[in-house]
Amino acid sequence: MTAADDREFHRYWQTLLEELGALPPAAEESAIPLRSDEHCTCYGVRLTSWGPYRIFGYLCLPKRGDGPFPAYYYLPRYQSVVEIVPQGLSVDVRRDCVTFAIACRGQRMADQPLIGEFPGLLTLGIDEAETYPMRGWVADCIRGLQYLRSRPEVDATRIAGAGFNDFALHTAALADGLCCVTATPGLFLPDGMPLLDARRRSDGKGDTSPRRATSSATRAYPLQEFHDYARSFPDRVDAMHRTLSYFDPLRFADRISIPALLWGGLPWGLHPVEDLQPLAERIGPTAEIEATVGSRSQDGILQERWLAKQLGLEPVLPEHWR
Repeated sequence: MTAADDREFHRYWQTLLEELGALPPAAEESAIPLRSDEHCTCYGVRLTSWGPYRIFGYLCLPKRGDGPFPAYYYLPRYQSVVEIVPQGLSVDVRRDCVTFAIACRGQRMADQPLIGEFPGLLTLGIDEAETYPMRGWVADCIRGLQYLRSRPEVDATRIAGAGFNDFALHTAALADGLCCVTATPGLFLPDGMPLLDARRRSDGKGDTSPRRATSSATRAYPLQEFHDYARSFPDRVDAMHRTLSYFDPLRFADRISIPALLWGGLPWGLHPVEDLQPLAERIGPTAEIEATVGSRSQDGILQERWLAKQLGLEPVLPEHWR
């Protein structure tokens, strides 16, 4: 299975950046009183991203002054609905910090014309690398960061990227502006792919079913989408692998020079910690690996303390975590 070579990899992303840069963001903000409170004003933001495609974000600005304030940039989960502040975290962070949550194409509030299906969006058009929707997600994350940096209320030297998958690392590598990033890598790590040849075979006993990876981690959702696709379209497996080779976080690692907190281990991570070691080594001394303990609160406390430290703040924890 042929991966894109380094020249093709560079062209693929450089072309995206150039085409995105040629599009004005054409930002439109509308206040959302229902999502605002005495401490902050919440806005719905429309932006033009690569395509062109109109995307959406939730922007919250503190009311206690003009700033500039440190900012939390919430990068997308692989799910349909985008939250103003990720579920479980404290909304009180909006008192002293700007928060911005991006909805990428296909997610709700950014689902015209592409209505994303979950599961399904991860493999939609995956055999056509140039138009693969996840390439658009990378562009959308970058556009969101560019918009956030442009806000006068934001301290552009203190923007933390809070991510939940590889898109946080893609953004940190391809765009300037984040001072630190958290991520749970695994969507596009090679160990998550259907590494065994998924084209139909015969073992001499009449079995013509595709070969399957056996790791419990690689069978987890959403990684199972890749295996389901390989079984359904065995003639497209090579094209799928070629497309995915453009998204391998290992190929972005040497471009990441900011502090990076990487999460691994089941059940919240897609891969065991040892699978993340090569990625951390390539990023270098700014990378740390944490193993989930399987507790949203304990993992969340550690992450919030880490992010607050990077921003020079006191952590803001929800009452049910204290």
